Amino acid sequence: MQTFVGTRTIRPDGVDKVTGRARFGADFNLPGQLIGRVLRSPHAHARIVSIDTSKAEALPGVKAVVTREDFPDQSSEFIPAGEMMMNYRDVVRNVMAREKALYEGHAVAAVAATSAAVARRALKLIEEAQALQPPQASTVALLYDEVLAGKREAEQRQKLHAVTCTALANAAWATRWLVNWALNP
Repeated sequence: MQTFVGTRTIRPDGVDKVTGRARFGADFNLPGQLIGRVLRSPHAHARIVSIDTSKAEALPGVKAVVTREDFPDQSSEFIPAGEMMMNYRDVVRNVMAREKALYEGHAVAAVAATSAAVARRALKLIEEAQALQPPQASTVALLYDEVLAGKREAEQRQKLHAVTCTALANAAWATRWLVNWALNP
């Protein structure tokens, strides 16, 4: 019986990888291949006022431009996805920014073009307007501000209640743990 524990394994592709001769999927260029580029938000917290892709769509070599309008909004419910439950509303909002850019680098639009140069040019032609929002120090403050703004008020109250209950439960658990630790060192 042959054992591999404690021995050096033979790596037939090791030399190619180390010397840079190995070819990966990104190294291949096929006829008719499209190149994609993503326009990302430069702001960590901004409301998206408008996106105009008409100039980019008119550029020769641009095959497609996608924005938030191309991804239908999903209902806020947890649905089984493999071994876990997933809220597809959150997934859709993370794929492409909708009302707000939630973090710096959040995708705002994407372009598919016949070359990288055309794709980059198309991104520069997309006109977007973002209104900066004040930064939020905590999730509770962010939810509270959204409730005050009147956006999905009932849903936000539920979330605020859930966050508050979780915080209180965690504080109660920590208090019990500290008391037990102090009494039973």
